Amino acid sequence: MGGWTALMWATYKGKSPTVTMLLTRGADVNAHGNFHISSLLWAAGRGYPDIVKDLIAHGAKVNVGDKYGTTALVWASRKGM
Repeated sequence: MGGWTALMWATYKGKSPTVTMLLTRGADVNAHGNFHISSLLWAAGRGYPDIVKDLIAHGAKVNVGDKYGTTALVWASRKGM
């Protein structure tokens, strides 16, 4: 769907063990799909702090926003993170 990677799907669904496995096997942590939404944005926007930490630890770019420039910090704040 929209160029989503396995990492994006695992993140979207909140599957932390799968996210960790994909990251340790070299998944592109900064890939993005429709509207320039990355795994980090999905994790922040869906309220998955453990996945957010894992993605950042594996090099996710925290200052890259979506199509509208909205960053993970804003997405996270909307979830009370």
